[in-house]
Amino acid sequence: MGLDVYVGSLTRYHTRNWQTIVQQHGIQAGITVKVVRVGEPANQQTPAPEVVRAAVEKWKSNLALAMKQPLEWSERDDTPYFTDKPNWSAYGAVLLLAAYLENPAEKMPETLPGGWQQDKALLACKAAASAKNSHTMYAQLYFPEFWFPASFPFVFKTNYVTQNEMSFGSAPALLTILRQINDRAFGASREEIRQWRKGESAGSGTPFQSSAKFGSSILMELAEQSTLHQLPMKLDY
Repeated sequence: MGLDVYVGSLTRYHTRNWQTIVQQHGIQAGITVKVVRVGEPANQQTPAPEVVRAAVEKWKSNLALAMKQPLEWSERDDTPYFTDKPNWSAYGAVLLLAAYLENPAEKMPETLPGGWQQDKALLACKAAASAKNSHTMYAQLYFPEFWFPASFPFVFKTNYVTQNEMSFGSAPALLTILRQINDRAFGASREEIRQWRKGESAGSGTPFQSSAKFGSSILMELAEQSTLHQLPMKLDY
């Protein structure tokens, strides 16, 4: 199961009016790439754009009312989209990097562990974030699968437009903490961060910091696009 990150309208996303990086590369190479997502029937019919758009507008209107927070972005058919593929390993490396920065007494791994989801430092940060009267700096990174193009400091769970429960956060807040993580861990310039994307993709057993840099470059670029273009950001798998 691979991981992509998508920035764009939800109408484009759910009508499949977009292509993953692998699909784009496949077209350039003359190869057909079929994407199968978790829990999605192989022959599921693509819904009409007007049906999806109406459902999204109703969902975000109700959510904005409940949050007392404006949630505005375009759901037009010609809205641009942005996407890239960190894969789970590079994404996990960024989460672990944040967790070890929050727990400096713990030694960072030299290579990316295979079962990073059960890493002691990461579990400690998630537990602290979930506890009452507790605080963690990077909750916007640890929990959400979806980030709104709106500024707020909290993360929360509720039903997505498809009615499955999901964790949500803020793309501008995510961008801020990704920049903070870079400042603390690497102090890299904007151009250096872009060059990280050209490195090898992460995987179990690869150098930990290289994996974290690769994932950070992708997440930071897409969080920037989400904030700049006022579009939501979503994990896709």
